[in-house]
Amino acid sequence: LPILQQALLTRAGVLQVVGRWQDARIDCARLAAAPWSLPHGHACLAELDGLTGRETDAQRQFDALERSASTLPPGWLALLRAELADRRGDENAGALYVRALQLADDIYSRNALVDWLLARNRSDDAAQLVRDFQRDADSNLESLPDSLLLRLAIATRNGRDPEAGSIATALQKRLDRSEEHTSELQSRVDISYA
Repeated sequence: LPILQQALLTRAGVLQVVGRWQDARIDCARLAAAPWSLPHGHACLAELDGLTGRETDAQRQFDALERSASTLPPGWLALLRAELADRRGDENAGALYVRALQLADDIYSRNALVDWLLARNRSDDAAQLVRDFQRDADSNLESLPDSLLLRLAIATRNGRDPEAGSIATALQKRLDRSEEHTSELQSRVDISYA
């Protein structure tokens, strides 16, 4: 997407996270309307419908987007469909999360599937999914993104994995380093405005 449209889509996502549905809907509608008429805007509106109790409308919109020859990244659309199915309690949500990960093996899809597994007390499967990513990247815990390290710590703790303690320690060290870095930055800001 061009930068303006990407900015609107990103802002709509942030507005969704903080519960400002109407403001998010304005940005989504702007993307969906002429002159842009972007499928991203229609997907954004469908996601909002799913988040605000209009799941049937959302499902219809996702179905239409999937049938169209849209320029939407297929992994993103699959992830949105999986999240809607999950919120609805559909039995096929897990298969949809797997499909999203197959279409776009990105951090968002992997985190979403791991979260789905953890919510169903499938800690061993969740830990394995993170370890699969770790093997693809680097076997060192330091190479894991924060979000996956956190999920690995939760999964191994819940699954009573023998590595749970060392993973929790690695997570705590990372959090401590982050806190030190934040304190250092705040000190620099304080000094520059003193």
